[in-house]
Amino acid sequence: IYTAEAFPVEYARVQNNLGIVYWQRTTGERSHNLERAIDCYQQAAEIFTGSTFPYQYAMLQNNLGVVYVVRVEGRQRDNLEQAITCYHTALQVWTFEAFPLQYGKLQNNLGEVYQLRLAGERVDNLERSIAYYHEALRIFTPNTLPIEYAMAQQNLGTVYQRRLAGEREENLRNALACYHKALEIYTLHAFPSEHRHLQLLCAETLAVREDWAAVHDAYASAHKAEDLLVALSTGAVGLDMILKEGRDATVRDGFALRRLGRIDEAAMTIERGRARGISQAMEIHTADPTSIRNLERRARYIAVHRAFIDAQATLHAPLPHNLDDNSQRQVMLERTASYRESKAAFDTLIEEVRAARDPASFFATVPDATTIMQAVDGCGPGHALVYLAATPWGGIAVATLSNLKQTQDTAHFVALDLPALTDELVNGLVKTCLDDDTNDITGGFYCAQSGNAFALLQAFSGSTFREKASTLHETCIQRGGRGTLDSAAQFVCSLPGLAHLVDQSLSLLSARNFALVSETLCHAVLQRELQRCQALLSKHVVEPLASWLLAMGVSSLTIIPCGPLSLLPLGGILLPAGQTLSEVLPMSIAPSGRALLQNERSLTARAGIYAVGNPYPTRQELRWSEAEALTLALLGKQSGQAEGVKVQWQATRSWLIEALHTGYVVDASCHGMFDAHDFLRSRLLLANAETLTLADMLSYQADLRGLRLFMLSACQTAILDLQGAHDEVRSLAAGMLQAGAAAVLATLWAVDDRATYILMVRFAQEWFPHLYDQPPAVALAKAQHWLRTVTNRELRHWQALVSPSSQAIDEEREKLALPADTVEYEPKAYMSNHLVAVRGRSMRFDVAQAQELVQDRAEAQEAPGLRPYADPYYWAGFQITGW
Repeated sequence: IYTAEAFPVEYARVQNNLGIVYWQRTTGERSHNLERAIDCYQQAAEIFTGSTFPYQYAMLQNNLGVVYVVRVEGRQRDNLEQAITCYHTALQVWTFEAFPLQYGKLQNNLGEVYQLRLAGERVDNLERSIAYYHEALRIFTPNTLPIEYAMAQQNLGTVYQRRLAGEREENLRNALACYHKALEIYTLHAFPSEHRHLQLLCAETLAVREDWAAVHDAYASAHKAEDLLVALSTGAVGLDMILKEGRDATVRDGFALRRLGRIDEAAMTIERGRARGISQAMEIHTADPTSIRNLERRARYIAVHRAFIDAQATLHAPLPHNLDDNSQRQVMLERTASYRESKAAFDTLIEEVRAARDPASFFATVPDATTIMQAVDGCGPGHALVYLAATPWGGIAVATLSNLKQTQDTAHFVALDLPALTDELVNGLVKTCLDDDTNDITGGFYCAQSGNAFALLQAFSGSTFREKASTLHETCIQRGGRGTLDSAAQFVCSLPGLAHLVDQSLSLLSARNFALVSETLCHAVLQRELQRCQALLSKHVVEPLASWLLAMGVSSLTIIPCGPLSLLPLGGILLPAGQTLSEVLPMSIAPSGRALLQNERSLTARAGIYAVGNPYPTRQELRWSEAEALTLALLGKQSGQAEGVKVQWQATRSWLIEALHTGYVVDASCHGMFDAHDFLRSRLLLANAETLTLADMLSYQADLRGLRLFMLSACQTAILDLQGAHDEVRSLAAGMLQAGAAAVLATLWAVDDRATYILMVRFAQEWFPHLYDQPPAVALAKAQHWLRTVTNRELRHWQALVSPSSQAIDEEREKLALPADTVEYEPKAYMSNHLVAVRGRSMRFDVAQAQELVQDRAEAQEAPGLRPYADPYYWAGFQITGW
């Protein structure tokens, strides 16, 4: 109706409003939304010109500047310069005399953009930023415009904290003074979100001064504000949105407490920030209503609890696809209102139970040292639980031991300082960018793990793979930066086996050949990233950690890696003696200490080993996964266990859920998908196009209480959601733990097909005879060691359904003059022309065929002494989550 021709003014206003909506939009791709916002503002500016509508024209220029500051597309340097131009254009109309309020906002915006500016000298830009903020404060006073005043003071404090000119200590004092002025407006209860952010800024500024007591006080205030915000959150997504703005506060507070020598408090602080959603859900799931003595209250609790669980399941369920945007929003509003109502009723009843002391400790959510000690004691003697964390100021490992004698004079926890384990080190491992001026990603473990290397290469110009690789290489040289994507792309171009493909137009490649080039690039990037991790993590983290733990008599280990450390294959890092960390100390990963607690009510009667494999239909045949499911079922039967297996069309969601309800061990050898855009949609792909999603796990649609181990040899089942709150540990593996499983065997990256089959069979051979007296982490460490050291000569005689004794293996090694416990790994030896198949690439096998193929391939190799699976790519991605 409001067209540019018929109603130009109304049209321009609508375009401006649309621009604001797209700028603030939280759904869809951020870069696309911002480009739409710019387009809307520019269309409005064709009508609201400087000569005809000067005020509206200035408003549009200001809005454009705001979007250019955060624009994703293009070079950041150019976007910031464009923002400065827009703001100065608006200042021609919004002057101090004519429009003082708008003038003040422009001064604040200019202060922000000069703080971020890449062009010019950094020291000069910061001085100009300070000047702009002071000019804004001529307008923004605490009496007339308190909110704007607090915002400007906060921004000014940030610039003083980063200031290069002047005395450092004076700048820090000025920064804190600005923050405290802002806190007079942004109080805890009136503005909890802003109050939290300011307290975090105070803490980081105080940390530069190494005033650790004051740092802790600031973080404690931030925690109070966060607790208020969490209480108002809705579901897993709402909680995630709040916590991801927390700037790793609990970890950094833990570091401050460590500096103060308060190690027990450091551990409890880190624990309270770990996987809140999982810990709370596990308590909701396992809370025993029979402990409520009042029968009427108990009945109400059961009803309210059921209603809350149902509302949560509805909230997390996917929206119907046939609804338009407005209808979908309406459905979500209704679901959110229902969830909040049911949660309020649940929380009210919990408080009633506690107030009546029926019992007083019912649904206790605050962890203490006793809780964590119970968790580690449950893992057996000699076990250690270690919180591993990086901060801007260094890293720490905080541990408790299961056999630590507790007296009033003995601390529950001990700590190790890891000075080189900084955020800078970890972030550099996780993500590599071309330079500070662009968002072009050229490497990092996250891109390697996610398997999106080819998608990143596609951003560079060229019609063929070689042309794109050349453009990337030239760009890296011009900007003085490199990355594993560049070196891997050059490697792919050098492969004789792909020479006929890399010079063809990508649009003309068949789906099979396109996948071959893409998979080879992703594999090459992952190999190189594993080498980077090996070099840095071994020296700075794993070596000192292992030495420290062994000196204390530790014999097994669970690591709680904080933040992006969860992405890295810590157990697969080689120590100087040639063994991996998990071989020296059989280890697992856990989202939190509380996640290891096994409620006695969960120990229901369970029995049997069940497996699903190669569900139909599938876009990628899982030939080895079907063999895996069949082999594991037979090995279970050999060990005296009940067994069941379903493959192809019979590998259904309902059968898997039933197996998860009754089995002792379940293996899901199928495709797994990690959804980086919506972690709740991460899923296992089952027969008849059915799925089992993380949302299903969070909604308790599968009850895994009492399940000893859920084996997820599918791709990407342990990948962490990095776009949300890191310490919420959103992954398929963590979701299964939340649903009640004691442990999950999962993978950190897309795994090799044949190697996965061999490793899973070897694991079963090692563990199934010891199901009830040995944790699976011990068997996994043995299986990984065997796989990385086994030779082609040994594989020629490998048998899937026979468990050879360690003595026989040792005797064979001695006969062949091979070392028993160490292996020399030379990464370059595996950077050959060998193309690696990722799980799920062609036909299916049964047990006998799979065994024969393993033997035949080993027989065909010219080097019988070669260890074909020594590369960490084949085995280091597998880990136990839980214990």
